[in-house]
Amino acid sequence: MYRASLLLSAFVGTLALGACAQVQSPGPHSARESTPCDGCGVSQDSVRAAQLYEQACDGGDMARCTNLGALYQTGQGVSQDSTRAAQLYEQACQGGSMPGCSNLGVLYEAGHGVRQDYTRAVQLYEQACDGGDMAGCSNLGVLYRRGQGVSQDSTRAVQLYEQACQGGSMPGCSNLGVLYEAGHGVRQDYTRAAQLFEQACQGGYSNGCTAGERLRNGGR
Repeated sequence: MYRASLLLSAFVGTLALGACAQVQSPGPHSARESTPCDGCGVSQDSVRAAQLYEQACDGGDMARCTNLGALYQTGQGVSQDSTRAAQLYEQACQGGSMPGCSNLGVLYEAGHGVRQDYTRAVQLYEQACDGGDMAGCSNLGVLYRRGQGVSQDSTRAVQLYEQACQGGSMPGCSNLGVLYEAGHGVRQDYTRAAQLFEQACQGGYSNGCTAGERLRNGGR
């Protein structure tokens, strides 16, 4: 990130998948990033993909449980069902899928399919981030930036966005750019902000393109 993630404004968060669709969650100044899901576009047939993911998930493939959860969350190939998505992400997370943990965190943050619980979202994002899932790091940074489930700490948000960006999370790069532009948690630096927005844009993250254009047009 939607979280599937819904993108709103400047800060970005992350929804992680086993590996093609990207999903985001809503929130002021934030979007949840999603890690692409392996084989999401199998023959452009989401129904068949869902069947294959379910078969693999039943066989113990936790990455495919995560991908199946993403399809339930977005209603691709199956009827949209956030509760079922949460169950699949929980299964995946317990089975060692860090994207599953991150995606479950997105649902707890948004209150989709589960009761909203920022503290639980923080725990899941931390677990995912510590396990190497950069979407989890970026999403955790969003909560530190907002002070949801944790004490507000822009400096910690900067560290997490930096980690996410260096690990390949384009929303993480864009979020970091927002903090450099605003001077929150770091010394204000428009040049560095522009570099980060461009990096995110070149990496395929459209929010980075929008933020970069706004900055170039004097939207300080």
